[in-house]
Amino acid sequence: MRIPLISLILLILLTFGCDWYIFYRIRKDFVSKWRNKVAWIHGILSLIFWVILIVFICWPKRNPDEPIVTPMWLLFTFLSVYIPKFIFSLISLIGSLISKKQSVRAKCDKWVGLPIALLIFVFIWSGVFYTSTQIDVNKVEIVSDRLPQSMDGLRILQFSDIHLGTWGNDTTFISQFVDSINAQNADIVVFTGDFVNRTADEMTPFIPVLKRIKAPMGVYSVLGNHDYGGYATWPDKDSYNKNLSYLKSSIDSLGWVLLCNQTTYIRNNTDSIAMIGVENWGEPPFNQLGDLVKAYGDSANRKPDLNDNVFKVLMTHNPNHWKEVVTKISNVDLSLAGHTHAMQFMLDFAGIKWSPSVWKYQQWGGLYSMDFPDKNPMHIYVNIGAGEVGMPARMGSAKPEINIITLRSKH
Repeated sequence: MRIPLISLILLILLTFGCDWYIFYRIRKDFVSKWRNKVAWIHGILSLIFWVILIVFICWPKRNPDEPIVTPMWLLFTFLSVYIPKFIFSLISLIGSLISKKQSVRAKCDKWVGLPIALLIFVFIWSGVFYTSTQIDVNKVEIVSDRLPQSMDGLRILQFSDIHLGTWGNDTTFISQFVDSINAQNADIVVFTGDFVNRTADEMTPFIPVLKRIKAPMGVYSVLGNHDYGGYATWPDKDSYNKNLSYLKSSIDSLGWVLLCNQTTYIRNNTDSIAMIGVENWGEPPFNQLGDLVKAYGDSANRKPDLNDNVFKVLMTHNPNHWKEVVTKISNVDLSLAGHTHAMQFMLDFAGIKWSPSVWKYQQWGGLYSMDFPDKNPMHIYVNIGAGEVGMPARMGSAKPEINIITLRSKH
């Protein structure tokens, strides 16, 4: 968990501002009988949450021996209280600007500010107790004249970002998720990265569960930014390498095919499609390890033709790789990505979806297509993931996702 200094300073200032303003309103608007008691209660509760914030700030978040889940819960608990307090303060302040009468301000606080703040509090915590375990299965179709007719109807199931460390040793939800995957009876299953939060040993309790995922044409995966151990501080390079090696060997023990800048082929008699997997194409401070040219190369190290007539499926963790690289140098028909989580917050208004992810990613959740004058349309599906990191919740419509892409041949 990386919290930028400017964000931390802003959080502290907003927190202090909310507490001061609410204390001021209590002293100003409450009748004398309750004023002191309510002020004391507010002060004590605020002190408790300030302690929570201080513990979060001081927690060693990059020590691989310290659980990352604890600071996640500390920050989430703190924000679940102070986001409603901020909204209440904002509504109360607007009410004060509209009318200088104490009675009007009090009614605005009681009948508008307080109910909205309570609804937001309930909404936030519903992301822990409800949304985070409600599995969403989405289905789309891709049509291509490059897809061999014998592959028509091929079903690819994608899931992503399970972040096993957030679940500790509790395999209950992941087991249910695996059951949902197997119930779809897909031909191919792909996982587009982020097995863990920080360290490879987070995966150990879940190996027997993940082994149950089966598909007739194989299970394929790539690594995500969290899988390389970059969110922990390692004593030396050897410890870092051992962590990554253990993760890769754990994936191998599942019977999955891990593609690290590599290509394999799905064959049906004489027909085939390419399954390409690249390493994480990171954004600062992470390295851009993903190399599509290398991945589609051959044993003779000849420069590959990324615009040949083979139907290609690309697994790449970060969807920005598609926009910045894939669409510019290749004709890859279908790319599959994850990474965004829809920031674990999504609203769905009659099929129109919105997430704060839109501020960072053009392609943040669902199916996107791009047309070209000189080549076939290119598609990317961004899976919003199944796990949680940063906060232990999924809010609104940001449910754990399984998506199934059915390939259709124009022939």
